[in-house]
Amino acid sequence: MGTWGMGSFENDGAADFAWDIAEGGLPVIEKAFDNVLAAKDSHFEGGNEAIAAAEVVAKLSGRGSPSLDEIQEREEDAEVEEFTLVKWIASVKAPASEELVEKARRAVARVLADSELAELWRESKNFDEWKRNVDDLAKRLAAAP
Repeated sequence: MGTWGMGSFENDGAADFAWDIAEGGLPVIEKAFDNVLAAKDSHFEGGNEAIAAAEVVAKLSGRGSPSLDEIQEREEDAEVEEFTLVKWIASVKAPASEELVEKARRAVARVLADSELAELWRESKNFDEWKRNVDDLAKRLAAAP
């Protein structure tokens, strides 16, 4: 996994997943949560994608973070003409449903508590910062309507 920071979109998996969301919308987000929640053990894939999807749900619920602003800056700097994540978010006119917010909460909790992704971060010197970021996401989701 290529990682350049501790933010929700600062890794290859989440950066690629942003394009999937822009192309597929809410069903792609929900599938990311379903994959994590259905996993039989901690060695599931998709932790980065679930965290990124949860950031989008938080944004749609009025609880966004600066990490999405950074994506917008990168998209603008690249002068991307395609339909991007930021453009997709702007096109969504309704807040995330209560059911989707609840799935996001559960998926984030699962990634934090029992995942290979969390274990990889525990083994790094940046675990505390990563955990603070994910804990902040969990708090924003808990405060979402």
